[in-house]
Amino acid sequence: MHISTSFLYIFATLSLTMAIPGKSNVYHLVDSAESEWTWIARLSDRYKFNAEAQKVLHNRLVMNYMRPIPKAPKIITEEEPISVLLWDTEGLEKVAGDTELASQCSVPCRVTTDRSESGKAHMILAVGDEVPDVFAILQPFQQKALFVLEPDLSLPNAEKRVDPFHMLVSYSRHSDIRVDYSRSLSIPSGLPVFAQKTKKALAAAFISNCDNNGDARYRLDYLRELSVHMDIDSYGACLHTPGLPTDVNFKEIASQYHYVLVLENTVLDDYVTDKFYEALSTDAIPVYLGAPNIAEFLPDRQSNHIVIEARNFPDPTGLATHLKELALDEKAYMEYFEWRSVGHDPSFSKQNDFEATGKNSFVCRMCEHYNLRVEK
Repeated sequence: MHISTSFLYIFATLSLTMAIPGKSNVYHLVDSAESEWTWIARLSDRYKFNAEAQKVLHNRLVMNYMRPIPKAPKIITEEEPISVLLWDTEGLEKVAGDTELASQCSVPCRVTTDRSESGKAHMILAVGDEVPDVFAILQPFQQKALFVLEPDLSLPNAEKRVDPFHMLVSYSRHSDIRVDYSRSLSIPSGLPVFAQKTKKALAAAFISNCDNNGDARYRLDYLRELSVHMDIDSYGACLHTPGLPTDVNFKEIASQYHYVLVLENTVLDDYVTDKFYEALSTDAIPVYLGAPNIAEFLPDRQSNHIVIEARNFPDPTGLATHLKELALDEKAYMEYFEWRSVGHDPSFSKQNDFEATGKNSFVCRMCEHYNLRVEK
């Protein structure tokens, strides 16, 4: 596989147009300065990729494509494939044990967890905050890779976080290899039966991370205030509704309600967790507070009736009023499920499930990325 330098130049040129230097990407939930929910705007300010963090990650991506990888001692062949060493497997247990993970790649590729191969592996993938000591003694052709599915790339230390690595595998659009949770979406057949929405409460919540010391506490504040203005059944450990079980079948229970609340623990571009995809798989409308660019992650980008975004309302009171009114209008309510008959948007089918196998696996894409940039 050979990619010309002109292609790399075009890619880099196009990439440079993706970011707008100096332009802050701060999303506020409302335009009104009088919103009583100023804490939600502060949350957005703190956790979104600020302009500097975006610039750091974006420029790093562009420079990577302009900087070739030194040639390896051995020519890449089917007998001597590009190798990816998973130094850590935390969170990757399923894929780490999959023998088919690199079996259908477009370039010779293999994956291993054998640390004794650290001296010859083309790429070494680290998960978490610790930088392996072995990174200090790698040869020029060996690439240090970081796998991130948590939102720590949003913090002010984004540059320090990624600096030791040649390759970033994460949820961010500024990654060398982008991954996500799209595996969780399984589109139900048929439409919900409106008459079967018999629960007294309009919405169900399933939040089990009750950290009140971190910024995740803000979503609990939102849930607490929203529950003042409408009935909500909380099945999670947080703000649990007395008398309700905690060990339940999420899809089965959520489908009995008009709405299922999806409140991410971080308001951050591109950070969309499996909670959202699981909610889309139910017979309830997802009410979402999280990534400001959630529209880019919908199965039908042409539809405005798939998810209800909390940030589009001035406060929980306004959201509750809208949800109660919609629940009384069967025709308008059912419009939120018409997308099921349309199928996936072509762009959605290209989402990058981090547990995908075969030719779509992130390991294959790492090998392809390496092959693209290595000196021939």
